[in-house]
Amino acid sequence: MTELDYKKYKILLVDDELDNLANLIFAFELDYNLITASSAAEALGILNREDIAVVISDQRMPEVSGTKLLSMIKESRPRIVRMLITAYSDIEAAIEAINQGNVYRYIPKDLPMNEIEAIIKQAIEYYQMKEDLETATQCLIKSEKLITIAEMASGIAHEIGNTIGGISFCIDRLIQHWQTKGFGDPDIDDLLTKTNRYVKRLTEIIGRLRDFAKPGHVEKVDIYKVVDASIEIAKDGFKRPLINIEIIKEMDEGIHKVEGNCVYFEQIFLNLIHNASQAMQGMKGKIIIKGRADNNWIYIAIQDTGPGIPKENLKKVFRAFYTTKEEGMGMGLYIIDDIIRTFGGRLVLESELGRGSTFTVVLPIKAS
Repeated sequence: MTELDYKKYKILLVDDELDNLANLIFAFELDYNLITASSAAEALGILNREDIAVVISDQRMPEVSGTKLLSMIKESRPRIVRMLITAYSDIEAAIEAINQGNVYRYIPKDLPMNEIEAIIKQAIEYYQMKEDLETATQCLIKSEKLITIAEMASGIAHEIGNTIGGISFCIDRLIQHWQTKGFGDPDIDDLLTKTNRYVKRLTEIIGRLRDFAKPGHVEKVDIYKVVDASIEIAKDGFKRPLINIEIIKEMDEGIHKVEGNCVYFEQIFLNLIHNASQAMQGMKGKIIIKGRADNNWIYIAIQDTGPGIPKENLKKVFRAFYTTKEEGMGMGLYIIDDIIRTFGGRLVLESELGRGSTFTVVLPIKAS
């Protein structure tokens, strides 16, 4: 397990005897985030306001006992790790509470402070382990759904592909018939040309659906074309997120081709454009895409004018399952970073609060 910052987890201490609370505070307040309550009612009020990881309650309290309080917490907030501090005479009640699942473990009142601290650390680690397990479970469920979607996409792509083939054939015959008869209506010519172009684009989308189910091959990729296609798809597909957001392209002439895969690279730039638009959600802003190259590398930077990323989160954004969004798996940047590394490149992040973020895709130029 990665070393935890124990102080970021809030611990609620519940005891009606203030001397007992004072002893625990004196021993642990420098290294742990402690909140105190002198009754069950006060504790429940705190739980409604604070994000608590661990509750440590005394057993003998007026009106509501520790086991009863922890049982109530289990019903409303089962993720909280619950522990009971007991005197020797209350051990039977503590054991019963453990057997009923109301508490993680009990702490004898005469236990040395260093041993109590070890138990607190274990409780925090247990809380984080449950959080990680829940996150992993949700991601596994979503992954299973993605597999199902991929299988469906392959079948749908085949069926739609056959239909598009028929539509394309009919449009070609219609154009030939129109030209043979010598009709010359510019508006109809324009409509037929546009329809044909949309059919070809739909064929490309179907190809991407097939690639979703079956990885594509490695080829020489024109980065200019990939960026152009990504911008066009983003404008069509992200209309709502791109309201009040201008996309600006500043690509140097003579950008080299790179070894890779068009579908994968489109996935990279679409993801980064989408992330930039989400960062500026509800704001008026710009997404600036810059491209340059030297003798060995191509650099494609996606810059936004959003709020930026806090310094302490800069390294976290590339981790699997890390997300600050209510919806999402937290896998987007992890996946595209992995794709870029597969082709020998790297993804670089620069960000400053109040000034926006820049993700730069760096890819190697290989001799033809």
